[in-house]
Amino acid sequence: MSMLIQILNGLVFGGLLYIISASLVLIFGLRHVINFAHGSLFMIGAYVGFSVGALANFWLGLVASVIVLAALGVALDTGVFRPLQRRDHLSTLLVTFGLSLVLEDAGRTIWGGDLRTMSVPAILSGSVDIAGDTFPVYRIAVIIFAALVAIALSLWLKFSRIGLYVRASST
Repeated sequence: MSMLIQILNGLVFGGLLYIISASLVLIFGLRHVINFAHGSLFMIGAYVGFSVGALANFWLGLVASVIVLAALGVALDTGVFRPLQRRDHLSTLLVTFGLSLVLEDAGRTIWGGDLRTMSVPAILSGSVDIAGDTFPVYRIAVIIFAALVAIALSLWLKFSRIGLYVRASST
């Protein structure tokens, strides 16, 4: 495997970590809550996307997971994170850790403990030849999507009125 392929694999992994960590940083910056359940929320989103994708298609599953997690996020913000905002960090750690256990158990109860896979849509399937090696198109899409999220988030935080409020409240 060439060095370029390794760099691209690093960009894929880094892009995924960026998407997850950017949301974690925003939650901590706005609510001062260390959210131990963050990974479990991503797991629930993946399972929702998988379930809807199996019933309909990949793209509808993607949209459904965003909608369900947005609704769950609003519910958690209202019912859990706002009341914890002025509490000490240990209290928030314990509550979000418990929430993580509940979400993981709910996921295991609803979807089971077996590995789940879903087929990639035609536009994202296959691979391309890069310097004599092959690289999956899906991973290229992940790099592009992560870059677009980073650019959009930066522009939103820097130039929008809500972004100004977010930056002001997180200092």
